[in-house]
Formats: sequence, structure tokens, C-alpha cells
Amino acid sequence: MGVVSSNNNRRVLYFDVLTVCAAFAVVVLHCNGSVHTYSPGPRWAFSLLVEVLFFWAVPVFFMLNGAKTLSYRDRYSTKEFLIKRCKRIFIPYLAWSVFLYVYRFGFIGGGVLRLSITGFIDAFMNNTIEPTYWFFISMIGVTLSVPVISLIISNHSAVRYLILGTFLFSSVLPFVFGFIGLPWNADFSIQSSSIYIMYLLIGYEISKPDFQISRRGTCYLAVLALFSLLFRFAYTYINSSQAMGVDRLLFSYGAFTAVFPSVWIFLTFKRVEPAISKRLTKRGFRLLMSASQSSFGIYLIHKLLLDNIICGAMHVSMDSLWLKTVGPIIVFTICWVIVALLRKIPGFKILIP
Repeated sequence: MGVVSSNNNRRVLYFDVLTVCAAFAVVVLHCNGSVHTYSPGPRWAFSLLVEVLFFWAVPVFFMLNGAKTLSYRDRYSTKEFLIKRCKRIFIPYLAWSVFLYVYRFGFIGGGVLRLSITGFIDAFMNNTIEPTYWFFISMIGVTLSVPVISLIISNHSAVRYLILGTFLFSSVLPFVFGFIGLPWNADFSIQSSSIYIMYLLIGYEISKPDFQISRRGTCYLAVLALFSLLFRFAYTYINSSQAMGVDRLLFSYGAFTAVFPSVWIFLTFKRVEPAISKRLTKRGFRLLMSASQSSFGIYLIHKLLLDNIICGAMHVSMDSLWLKTVGPIIVFTICWVIVALLRKIPGFKILIP
């Protein structure tokens, strides 16, 4: 997933580092699936801790998307932009969905003769082929919004209004009402925006070379990020223990407990980019580029390896401490190697861009 700056056409190193780290964080979260099933004891508490610490992955992906795409008009037309994004997102998503549909519902499910076009469309639209592919559906929706959103990015007041308004009405108030047990009507929101559009705009704004945040502002953000992590862990742990089931109120990428850590992560990587660039060897740079370019493919195939081979054929329990700790490194590395090799096959970059 190479990144080009819209300002000077150079590679933005911290984008690549963030891409790799976010892809790894996604693998960590999916190797930690037992967090969604409550079980009293330290093992579930550890699962919850992992969930809280790595939850920033998806918001950062959307922020990176905003940083990369919202200024597309400086480089090519809207038609070219949509065609490029279709090739990069929709075609691989569709192709892998077809493959997984035939594999999981046919060969594994023993229903090869019952496979049908209408069955595929039903599974595809209901996201039951591979539930983690919800990300691509959301990303496609966001992409279709970019041509409109890109028209307002020069209006800083409008951008700030959308960010702050969406944050208040979609990231704060619904959860405050949830904490005190009162209902919140989702129609009280900025209808021209959404959580993912908010992340898109935040990523664009804070990635700009001239974006500055004071030392005091950085400290405040760090405190808010730390508070968010601690609050989410404590609230979820206590309420889940009392209910003897997972309290999912803060299992939302829209919650303020996800926003502050994600923004802090993004800005931290941006701030340390010069130090990373200075210490990165040529070999390290090549490895970083390989991992960054393979990250999309890693997302596409890692659940296939995890569900059908590690947890399926090898019978490793999702509650295994080994899977939660060493597992992500193994899954990420194997998928990285597979994707890197597949990308060398002529024509295969269409399926793994």
C-alpha cells in the first residue's frame, strides 16, 4: 500500500508504518475473538485488555484513507479516482467473496450442488460469507462519498464543523446516554456525515505537513487517550462481570473511547517519522515496503488461515493463550509471505492490489 504525498509526490514513510501496524493490530484482534464470549476469570480480562489496546486499527485505516484520497483532485479526475478505487477495493473484495463462498458454503459445507447465484447474492449482501469483510463494504461507501467530501476540504470551518459535530452527536452523547441507561435517538446527528467520514476528515486534517499541535495539546491528547483506554476496560469489565455477559456498549469504533487513542496513535507516528527514517536501513526499508504493500492482501486472507487451518484443521481453541500472544505474529508472517509470493504472479495483483 504505497503512499504518495499530495504535496510533493514523495513517499510518506509514517503512512506505511501505520499501515503495517494497523494490519498487524487487526490480526491481533481477530486472534483474540474469545473476548466476545464472557467467561469469569483472568483469561477473559486479558482478552479484554488486548481488545482495548489494539482497537485503534480500523479507525486508523479510515484516517489513512482520508489522508491519501481526499486531495485526489490534485492528481486525477473523479472518474479516474473511482475507477482506481474500484480496482483496488471492490474487485478484490468481490473475487475473494466468490472464492470463500464456494469454499466455505460448498466444499467445506458439503453443499456444492446447492450453490447458486441468488445464494451468493444473499450471503454477499448480508455479509455472511466472511463477516470481517464488513470493512470493505464500509470503505466502498466512504469511497463513494469522497468526491463530495473532497469539495469542502478547503473550507476549514466546514471541516471542523463536521468533525466536531459528528464527534459530539455520534461519539459522545449516545454513549453518555447509554451510561446512564437512557435512550438516544440516532437521528440526532449530523446527517451529512458519519463516524467513518469523521475519521476520514480527521486523517486528512492531521496528516497535512503544516498541521501543528502544541506540547500542551499533545499532553492533553495523551491523557484523553489513556483515560479512554482505562475507562473502556474498567467499564466493560465491571458491567460484564455484573451481567455475566459481555457489555458491548463500547465495542464501537464510533465511541469516544476509540477516537482519542486512534488520533493519538496517528499523531505519534507522524511525530516520530524523522527518527524512524533516520534509523531505517535499506533492508529495513525494503521489508517495510513489502509489508505495507502486502497489508491489503493480509486482511483479505488472514481469517481463512485463522479459521479454517489454525482453529479448524489444527483444532487450536480461540481461547488459547498461545493464539492470543504468539498467534498474531505467526498468522501475520505466514500471510505476508503468501501475499508477497502471490503478488509476483503475473496478473494476480488484480486480486491482491
